[in-house]
Amino acid sequence: MTDDMDVINSHSFYKYTDSAMHHITTQQRLKGLAEYGKPFHPDNHDNEELINHLLSEIADLPVYALALADRIRKQEERIKELEAENAKLKSGNEDVERRDNQLSANPFKIMEEVNGDFPVERMSTTIISFDFDENTLKWNEELGIEFLTLDEIISQAMKITNKNKVRKRIPFIRVTYETGLWGVIFEVGNYYDNKKWIVHGITKGYA
Repeated sequence: MTDDMDVINSHSFYKYTDSAMHHITTQQRLKGLAEYGKPFHPDNHDNEELINHLLSEIADLPVYALALADRIRKQEERIKELEAENAKLKSGNEDVERRDNQLSANPFKIMEEVNGDFPVERMSTTIISFDFDENTLKWNEELGIEFLTLDEIISQAMKITNKNKVRKRIPFIRVTYETGLWGVIFEVGNYYDNKKWIVHGITKGYA
């Protein structure tokens, strides 16, 4: 029996309920003392008064119970609404993240051949060559944006480096093109009759 009482007395939830009920009981006794001027005692009331007190408390009980049930129902409905909104926001965030990943994904792969009509913007491009100065290139301009395709870079470079030469050589050219989310390094050259642009590196861009 002692062991059972130890289990009960050490139970955390029982301790909580005992503490809560002690607080409520104390508040009710103080309230009664303030209203009636003395503590409750059965000898101070006849049977009819005790029955009326009991019926009054019983009559209030379903009112409080229904009020509590109504509040619980409304709170549960609100919780479901918030959970639905949260799921919608989470789904939207996942869609945005998925689109960002798609946008930030580098479209090039190392060592793949690249079509020469791929355009690069001057402000995002660095060109390195042992045979000519990139500043000698003439860039196209449209709507204030300067650009060249990769093959246009080769064409101008060959005119610069092969002037007055019978056999035309493809000069070595390295083009580094950086966007905000990805970058790529193209290379061509330094051997005859080969205008293939190859991806020699990829970067994460300047962002």
